[in-house]
Amino acid sequence: MTAPLSQNIAENIQNDKYLQERTAPRPGDLGFYLHLSDLKLALDSIATDRRILVLDYGSGGSPYRHLFANAEYRRADFREFKDIDYIINESGGVEESPNTFDLILSTQVVEHVENPHLYFAECRRLLKPGGKLVLTTHGSFEDHGCPYDYQRWTVYGLHRDLEKAGFEIESSSKLTTGPRAVLFFIERGWLRTPKFSILGSLFLVIRSILKLVRPFYHRLCDRELSQYRVVSSNLDDHALYIAVFVVACKPFC
Repeated sequence: MTAPLSQNIAENIQNDKYLQERTAPRPGDLGFYLHLSDLKLALDSIATDRRILVLDYGSGGSPYRHLFANAEYRRADFREFKDIDYIINESGGVEESPNTFDLILSTQVVEHVENPHLYFAECRRLLKPGGKLVLTTHGSFEDHGCPYDYQRWTVYGLHRDLEKAGFEIESSSKLTTGPRAVLFFIERGWLRTPKFSILGSLFLVIRSILKLVRPFYHRLCDRELSQYRVVSSNLDDHALYIAVFVVACKPFC
């Protein structure tokens, strides 16, 4: 995370609409509802009222801060973000003592990190023994610079990299899988075909219809495709997925 962030990107990540789509996604949201609602559903599982020390590492606007109601919540990001506790330095680290935090939250960050192995090592350094790293990142997603976009992970690739950094994997899930992922791609217009081809015309018609009935369509997907939202078992049966959700632990020794 050594690249400078533009003020414009920082402002977009902190605006009310961006935060609402993540904090309280609503059927009919114009953005990324089918995925962001699944991401929120997964992150709700780690909500706690315990008095712990949390680091939001690559915090942006910290849309998931409310999940830790009684925690001391600290934020690390680039200097363009307001009210942060740590400015990420040129090596991608923060100036804090080892073994400080009970939990580190990293949501949709590491795909933008130039050297993820250093990032994972820094997470391990900062966590107390027994501390948790809660990490989400993309499996299949469009390129989206913030300011740069470097990589994607499979579940097993993320396990490998975290274990090399000294973590033990506690749980893993795939988010927005199978047909729900395909519908998400279609709605976003990412399945691009020549505009005047048969498929191009078909996708254009589908997206036009979806725009007219978006709230109903989202509710229908939630009801009929609920088993493709947060998948924690039989992971090999879900080969297409938008994101990976992993909870990893720093061992006591």
